[in-house]
Amino acid sequence: DIVPKPLPPPDPKPPQLPDTTNDDASKAAAAMKSELEATKRDLASIRVELDVAKKDLTSKTAELDASKRDLASKTSQLATAQGASQQAQAYMANEATYAAAQAAAHAKIPPGTHAANAMKMAQGIAQNAAVLPPRPNSRLYISTVTWGGKALTDQGLLDRLYGLGESKTPFMLDVHIFGVDPTPGKVKTASISYRWGTGPVMHIEEKENAVVSFKE
Repeated sequence: DIVPKPLPPPDPKPPQLPDTTNDDASKAAAAMKSELEATKRDLASIRVELDVAKKDLTSKTAELDASKRDLASKTSQLATAQGASQQAQAYMANEATYAAAQAAAHAKIPPGTHAANAMKMAQGIAQNAAVLPPRPNSRLYISTVTWGGKALTDQGLLDRLYGLGESKTPFMLDVHIFGVDPTPGKVKTASISYRWGTGPVMHIEEKENAVVSFKE
């Protein structure tokens, strides 16, 4: 009998290389996670900086608003001071005009006149010349008022005229304004001398029933 030869042993398996696929994926995922965490930290830091910037902007805006209010207050105070200064200058100029008129009235009094009589005469001369004292706290100075040839110094009339002048209201020259009729039945002429502040003396001279105003 023929004995079969034994089969040779099978070839050993080739060596298996280690599978690194899962390790690489894990490392990549870990790296991405780390980058994400870093990005989150950066974003949080940016938000903090943004909040600080917002607070600083709010503070700067409040300071700017306060500066604007302070500037407006200072501007208002300056305007008030300038107005008061102009008003004071106008009043001093008007007082000087009135004082000059009084001095002129005294100059007409005969020498040696008794002091009490001299004062009465000066007042009479000034009134006849329609010289009126200035009104405190008013830019308008009405120095003379005549109506129908008569000099008027009535306080009620002056109050009406100052009120009309300061409000820039036109008015009619008639008995209702002046309160008297020195020449009944005749057409009268009104004459008013005035000025604004330290400006030039101006005049209103019109016939009865004319509509006029205190122009600057």
